[in-house]
Formats: sequence, structure tokens, C-alpha cells
Amino acid sequence: MCIRDRLQDKAFANLDVRKAIYHAIDRDYLIDMVQHGYGAKIDSLALLELDIHNPDLPQYPYNVTLAEQLLDDAGYNVWVGDVRSHSVTGEELRFELIVNESRPAHLDMGTLIVDMLKEVGIELTMVALDKASWDARAYYPEELTYDIALAGSNPDPSSDWIWKLCKSGSGSNMAGYNNPYYDTLYTEMVAERDHEARLD
Repeated sequence: MCIRDRLQDKAFANLDVRKAIYHAIDRDYLIDMVQHGYGAKIDSLALLELDIHNPDLPQYPYNVTLAEQLLDDAGYNVWVGDVRSHSVTGEELRFELIVNESRPAHLDMGTLIVDMLKEVGIELTMVALDKASWDARAYYPEELTYDIALAGSNPDPSSDWIWKLCKSGSGSNMAGYNNPYYDTLYTEMVAERDHEARLD
């Protein structure tokens, strides 16, 4: 399971806000409570079993104090009731979390994540959708119409699908990530047939 946020949103465009969200989520607790201890934390879309996984990526351990500091540094240091707002724009950290109701574990995790983010001043409203509605909002809309989505994937021996998740204009690019340099690297990589060369 992973969390995907809509990068076009002003708040999510701020790296410190995204980092704060990850630091505010206790992934060990989610694994213990929802998966009964059967699970492993991953730090990217590249699963631990894949040879493309990079173990040296930045980590975001559970740290509420750091999450709160990052939100303060991002300018979300004014409180409106239980919710943070930006000191200049007044934008409040209130978001909708869409969850595919056909995945019971996602419903449970979503409920726990709502509570975890509330602790740092982020309000999530969880909306459970049937699979078709979730797909329509997360994968193929004319414009992205969600704030945060819980998503899951099934492991696949081929890693091409992982990289496609970040390609501009791809129906799989839920976050709306747009980086021409990345797109060029992606195009070169999928055209390369030698596996070792692709890893480089």
C-alpha cells in the first residue's frame, strides 16, 4: 500500500508538507494492527524483492515532533481549531482521502491514518469508493480530482509499470508528476533490452 498525493495542490507542492505527512504516519503500527505483523515497510514504489530497489534512499521514520516542525517551517503554523492553516495564504490543511472499498485493509489503514494526521493538525475526510469510481478519480480523469489516495499494487517481475507511474501524461501517473528529464530517461530505459544496462 502507498499514499499518493496530488502534486498540483499548493500544499503538496511543498516538499516539507509531503515529508511531514510521511513522518506523521506510524507504518509499524499499521503493519501490526492491519496486517497482523505480516508486512514490510518500503521506501519507494520499487518493492524490496526487486533488483531495482535502492536501499540507500532517504527514510521517513515515524516522528511526530519532526512532522510538526516541518509543517511550521512550511508556513502552516496558525491553528484554526484543530487544523493548521498557512500564515500568509490562510490555506487550511484539510483534504479528502479516497479509498477503494474493495480492499478492506485500505479501509482500516485509512481510518488509522486519519487519526495519525489529525495529531499534527491535518484533517482528512475519508471517502470509500467502489473500484470503478476509485479508478475513475485516481487514474483516468480529465484532471486529477482527489487530494490523497490509498493505492496498492501486486508485485510483478517486470519493473516497467513502476516507472510508468511517474511518466507525464500516463494514465498511471496518479500524482500528476511532470518532469521532462524523467520522461526522457523513462523512454530510453524501456527501449533498452539489456537488463544490466537498464539498472545503470
